Amino acid sequence: MSAAEQEQNTSLLVQNKVGEAGPSVVKEADGENRCVTPRKKGLRQSKTAIGMKESNVPSSDHDKYGNHWSSYLGFEETVMGSWRKPTVYEGLAGLVQKVLRLKHELKVFCKENIGDVVMEYKAAKDNFCLNQEAAMLKLRDSTDEAKLRQAVKGTKLKAKVFYNFLVEKPKVQYSKGIWDNLLLPKHRFVYWQIINTQLLTRDFLSKFILIQSTLCPVCDSEEESHEHIFYRCIFTKRVQQEVNSWLGNYSWPSSTIDLSFRCDFKKHDLRKCLLNLVTAAVYYQIWANRNCCVFDLTCASPKSISLEVRNIVHLRVLSKGPFKRSHENAYLLNVIKNW
Repeated sequence: MSAAEQEQNTSLLVQNKVGEAGPSVVKEADGENRCVTPRKKGLRQSKTAIGMKESNVPSSDHDKYGNHWSSYLGFEETVMGSWRKPTVYEGLAGLVQKVLRLKHELKVFCKENIGDVVMEYKAAKDNFCLNQEAAMLKLRDSTDEAKLRQAVKGTKLKAKVFYNFLVEKPKVQYSKGIWDNLLLPKHRFVYWQIINTQLLTRDFLSKFILIQSTLCPVCDSEEESHEHIFYRCIFTKRVQQEVNSWLGNYSWPSSTIDLSFRCDFKKHDLRKCLLNLVTAAVYYQIWANRNCCVFDLTCASPKSISLEVRNIVHLRVLSKGPFKRSHENAYLLNVIKNW
């Protein structure tokens, strides 16, 4: 094979590579010769305001493996123009000379059309280092020796404890009752939503979407809200009466504020923990029954809900423990075991 034929075959090979990386699917080169991209899966039209030309790009493979320089106007002309220029040498030496010349012209093309990526990277890195240093200086100024000593356990610094000292957050008093381990996990979440008034009641939904009625789906007498469904609804009061038949004379919360005050108690007080467990279970069953009324068009009786709550409390107390030994706790546990 002569040097001219070898150069012509190499030129066609470069055209095929450019066609695969470039945005155009079919381009004419050297008269009747055509380079066709082999991957033709999903074609999309891309046009940007920074000088990119309209093109058909394979959407799947181009994003992963494509040469994104080819999206800029003049990329293919630069590559093909540089490759077609004659060289001093022939054969392999001429091919190496073309590759080195093409590499240099692509660097110039990148700086003129895209910008100096290296300088932008160095500037971004320097800016990041300055911000990191400023954050460390700010942390040093806001840290005293007392906080460091409190975060040290033995000879090790506890990063979590130190971070909690730095982050100032308001203490919520009702968290002791909401996240008590004696409660079921699903009861804790709904209990937390109730005390923060975050359940999707109809009075809240009516502010965003159009609904047929905002009345309570259980009693159908008042507008459904947190205050109504958990404290004023006649069905809720009947459930509480049924629960009091086996729990005793318990005064139920009258508002969300009252509920938040009752959740602030010491964890070793088993009596208050049990009352908190019953309250959370009742409110969960009331909300679950409300959802059944809306979506399944069925409503449970107050007595069935009361029995379900008693079974939940009975099994939960038997599965937890051991509790602190005292005469009062022993009496309470004995009563629950005999349910």
